[in-house]
Amino acid sequence: MTVQTLLAFDYGRRRIGVAVGQTLTQSARPLAVLKISKNKQIPWQQIQQYIAEWQPHALVLGLSQHADGSQNKITQAIHDFKAELEQRYNLPVYLVDETLTSVAAHEYLEEIGQKEAFIDAVAAKMILETWLKG
Repeated sequence: MTVQTLLAFDYGRRRIGVAVGQTLTQSARPLAVLKISKNKQIPWQQIQQYIAEWQPHALVLGLSQHADGSQNKITQAIHDFKAELEQRYNLPVYLVDETLTSVAAHEYLEEIGQKEAFIDAVAAKMILETWLKG
């Protein structure tokens, strides 16, 4: 069995949570919360640094949509981000339903007494763990 490293992203309009995990333990850990600039510029240089550091085999991206599977106001932006990730890094990008990950991340942070500022990275961790166990 080949151990694979993966990076996960929780994409939002103002922030992107980043997490790293691997297939052997099927676990992940939060890495960072990246800020999207006021003029909507994605921090590609920071993402590139994580790609270079972790050398992932694939990327995992949370997909936000309505409970019935229809698109919500951010679904298309997530698909655009996915296409850009694929084009820039030539890696497979897997989409995972992220329904309720922010709620679960909030509860998790409350339990361990951590600050809300890290919620997007914890959500990315949960997205990746969902994919790993899927």
